[in-house]
Amino acid sequence: MVFFERSFIALRFWLIKLGLAVLWSLWIADACGVKDRLSPAFTALLCIRGTFFTGISVGKQQVLAALAGTAMSLGCSALFGYNDLALAAAVMLASYVCLRLNWESSMLLVLFTLLYSHLTPLGSLGETAQIRVEGVLIGVVVASLINYLFSHFRYRRMYYFRLRHALEGLLELLDGVADAVRRRNLEAVAQRSLELKSLARLVSLLYEESTDLGREMAFRRTPGDLDGPLIPRIEELSRHIESACWHLFGVTQAMVELLEDAVAVPARTEEQLEAVAAMAREAVEAFQSHEPLEFKPAVFPGGAVKLPFFGTPLPEVTLGAELALLSTDVATIRFHTVRFMNELGDAEASEEALHRPAGGGYR
Repeated sequence: MVFFERSFIALRFWLIKLGLAVLWSLWIADACGVKDRLSPAFTALLCIRGTFFTGISVGKQQVLAALAGTAMSLGCSALFGYNDLALAAAVMLASYVCLRLNWESSMLLVLFTLLYSHLTPLGSLGETAQIRVEGVLIGVVVASLINYLFSHFRYRRMYYFRLRHALEGLLELLDGVADAVRRRNLEAVAQRSLELKSLARLVSLLYEESTDLGREMAFRRTPGDLDGPLIPRIEELSRHIESACWHLFGVTQAMVELLEDAVAVPARTEEQLEAVAAMAREAVEAFQSHEPLEFKPAVFPGGAVKLPFFGTPLPEVTLGAELALLSTDVATIRFHTVRFMNELGDAEASEEALHRPAGGGYR
């Protein structure tokens, strides 16, 4: 139920942004007399992102892809004529250029522009290319405006819940892995391994957005409703949560090898996993409490973590190394979680003080 409520809150604003993107892009396209209504709406949808700066980055890719696609389309048509051979040559050339310039992420956009220009003509090839670029520009501008407007009241709440959900997911998988190891259940360990890959990819997207927040802070002093100290904390948390996911994934892979080879699992493994899960649980409780917390010294599981000596099986060496790195990541996560919640609480208290009259109460 908690996950559904949190997702529903995020989904509500996302759906509103998508609806506004389509309506505004179509209205502006009609007002500007642009014949192509598909490109503005589709581009605007692609550029609707969680942060303003991420949307700007995607919009830049859209514009560059549209320009590159139209240029290659016009060039190949000039050489081979306006026919299927020209389209095929343009597709091959565009794919080659994208690979050479490391534009893999924009390749589909470039190829879509090529196909669009040839297969949905709105006049001559040059006129179609011009209309396509105009439509893309309208979509980028509309999406950027929507992302900017929503950033003023969405960042704080959005990143609080995204980080909380990521931590809760990590804790759930830590408990699941610890339980599977305790029961020596090979299938359960393998299943948790697959779930960890999915969570790590989601957190990776969160980390990419958090780095965009730092760039956005250079663009405008305070991004949306976030205070400056919170932004590096969001980046640190998301980076270490992603790292913890991959190190826990390494633990599961080593455990699978040990269990498949019927090698004895090191005795301290269960203790270490439970201690790491306990640190992660403290971080989750810090998010759930909504109150500033006290710092606690990092206590690594079982004392100092020592790697196995030479001559031990490679999976056991890998297991020890991954557990050591996982412990460090989760201890760092707990540290930054406490700082994040303290800074979040201080910022909210300062905001309330600004709106509190001298006689008490609120305006």
